[in-house]
Amino acid sequence: IFNKPLDRLCHTHMSTLLACSYRGTANPGLLYDRGKFWQYSVARGAWYPWPEFRILHRIGMWSGHLYRAGDKVQTITLAQRTKESIMSCLRTECMPRTGRSPFDDAPAGIAFANGFLTLGFVLQPNKPENYAQWALPCDYIPKATLVDRGKYDNSLFSQYWNSIFTGPQATAKRQLIGEHMYAALAGCGPLYHRALLLLGPKGTGKSACLDMYEHLVPKGAVCNVTPQQMENDYHGAELIGKALNVCHELSSREAIPDESGWKAIVNGERITRRPIRQAPISFRPRCQHAFATNGHLRIKNPSDAYFDRWVIVAFEGPSWRDTDSAVMGIGQKIATDELCLLAAWVVDCGRSLVARGRYDLPDEHHAQVSAWRLRGDSVRAWVSECTDTCAGQPASRWGRLGDLFTHYTGWARASGFELANRAEFKSRLLSQGVLYKRSAGSRLSIKHTPNKAA
Repeated sequence: IFNKPLDRLCHTHMSTLLACSYRGTANPGLLYDRGKFWQYSVARGAWYPWPEFRILHRIGMWSGHLYRAGDKVQTITLAQRTKESIMSCLRTECMPRTGRSPFDDAPAGIAFANGFLTLGFVLQPNKPENYAQWALPCDYIPKATLVDRGKYDNSLFSQYWNSIFTGPQATAKRQLIGEHMYAALAGCGPLYHRALLLLGPKGTGKSACLDMYEHLVPKGAVCNVTPQQMENDYHGAELIGKALNVCHELSSREAIPDESGWKAIVNGERITRRPIRQAPISFRPRCQHAFATNGHLRIKNPSDAYFDRWVIVAFEGPSWRDTDSAVMGIGQKIATDELCLLAAWVVDCGRSLVARGRYDLPDEHHAQVSAWRLRGDSVRAWVSECTDTCAGQPASRWGRLGDLFTHYTGWARASGFELANRAEFKSRLLSQGVLYKRSAGSRLSIKHTPNKAA
């Protein structure tokens, strides 16, 4: 397009020519979506953000070239305002014609170097219509084939997973983590609406597991946003186009402020965030969330729906760093040097997940959630620890709400719990099935009373 004079100096015409210059036989050209340009990589089989400075450089190549102005031929001079005008026309030219982001409707699956593995576990050729935003730089080889070749023997992969968990639920824990990894790579995490929480003391191998997870996912498809930051426009915008959101150490002291926003993000519901110096963007997050913490997280407004958005894997063994299996940076080494083995295992775990349609939660997960409920919900913990039921006694002997709330506030402050206000206190009591009776004077009596020990 730069080898002959332009027919006319029109910014719309120039943007059309520019868009055509990016198209090829197997390349549909530029796509402008979610506030940035995207370009399909035929070699990798996925779409990647295309930096605007490269486009501006190509626009600048017109400077000094010729254009026809009636019967005359003149030289093109490109001021900064002219470049910005052409770029604006190019954005309009490259927007999806339907008005919807094609990435929101992209089919779930994993792009490998040798093809696109669908949710039906059929390997198909990579193509732009898959709208994959990340791709693994290795061929897909079924796990059974690698096992027959003896690839897993004496591998770092086997060394880590055979030593990190012990006990009857070790296999279930490994399977659960593998299924979560598969959902991240396939972009179908919102279908199962659960974030992964690795819980346990330091030195038990949590960070090595997250290192493996983080380096399994291609670099440009990973972000690091805590649940407390997700309501922030700038931090929340980091989730756009990502496969995995990972944080190696969440504070057990800082509460998650808005559980409804957190649930919407885990469920993949449409949200709106604003990147820095850009207009607000509406999108559906497809990423999986994986976190590690030493203790249960604090919660301001606990509910059953909140706990249903987590899957907990406990790391409770002896300090893994002191074992013979400990290797410095083993998680990253496995994901880098044994990527083919790790990817094949993840896909094999994914077969069970897709067939089942949900995570198979081990008994240990339910035990951890019960303990978290008590620690995270100060009202529930107070009822369990400090009250007795008044079964069989007349309503006149039931504890009155005001007296119970006074007792609760003193206990919660002394125990270091997050204090609920009076309305929250009443709501949480009733949500636990605690019976009450309203008298003629509109005084509320609760069928519990502080026990003598308390």
